Amino acid sequence: MSERRPPELMGVTEVVAATGIPKQTVSSWAARGVAGIPPHADLAAGPVWRKADMLAWLRQTGRLRAEHCSDCARLGRACGRV
Repeated sequence: MSERRPPELMGVTEVVAATGIPKQTVSSWAARGVAGIPPHADLAAGPVWRKADMLAWLRQTGRLRAEHCSDCARLGRACGRV
């Protein structure tokens, strides 16, 4: 029987690290429901999103930092793999 793993999540701090966008802006997106996708959960520490969903949305909107992975850094833009 395979073990079920919980989804990898990203909070506001992780989105800030992946994008370089100010924390207040990301928090505002979440509060206004404009972050592209609804949070997976709202915790006392703030909203969290499924990592795969958030990274896909950040890529689609051009907000993912170029240095998010080694391929991105080499290309100087989001590689599309992350």
